[in-house]
Amino acid sequence: VSGYRSTARQTELWEQAIARYGSAEAADDWVARPGASMHERGLAVDLAGDLDLAVEIIDRLDLPLHRPLPNEPWHFELLGSRPAT
Repeated sequence: VSGYRSTARQTELWEQAIARYGSAEAADDWVARPGASMHERGLAVDLAGDLDLAVEIIDRLDLPLHRPLPNEPWHFELLGSRPAT
């Protein structure tokens, strides 16, 4: 559904989230701020459809993907792409 995003597109999504949720703090729960999205780095993808099947295929093929955001089960990232905190 969504893979790489330009900073301009991430900014659009961020501004829409602020308008929808009423504040930057609330928008943070659903959209990364411009410059902070793994989509902007080409290291994330949002999938639609049967996510259980997607996870099964990822596991079966031993693909280096994981779901780091518990509130976004559709969001997958390349393993090791986030800096250690």
